[in-house]
Amino acid sequence: MKTILSMALAVVLLGSSACKKDKEDQLLIRLVNTSIYQMDNVLVQTSASSSHLILSLKPGESSEFKVFRSAYPNAYLEVTVNGEKLVHQPIDYVGSSLLKSGKHSYLLDIQDFNGMPNVSLTYRNF
Repeated sequence: MKTILSMALAVVLLGSSACKKDKEDQLLIRLVNTSIYQMDNVLVQTSASSSHLILSLKPGESSEFKVFRSAYPNAYLEVTVNGEKLVHQPIDYVGSSLLKSGKHSYLLDIQDFNGMPNVSLTYRNF
């Protein structure tokens, strides 16, 4: 009976240790709206094989950290500002390394170039 209880305790301890390790090994990204504009229908594609994240951000607001399978320091981004869809399109990922597990941030900003609004993305390691 003691052997069975000891084995059950070992399984529980190993399982909780594995869950903690899994959480530490996750790639977490948040979005930060650094502009003075409300951003709606925010869509981020971090890599060809990764999930999308859709949300709205008020000026100065940060999203919660979300789990991604893979990501680069640059990402495809679509936002709607004042009813206008804006796109940030990386040219390619040549020379870029995939982000390692941990917490990361994409800082989003709206810039006005000759009356044409553009969205920019800046990477920051949390």
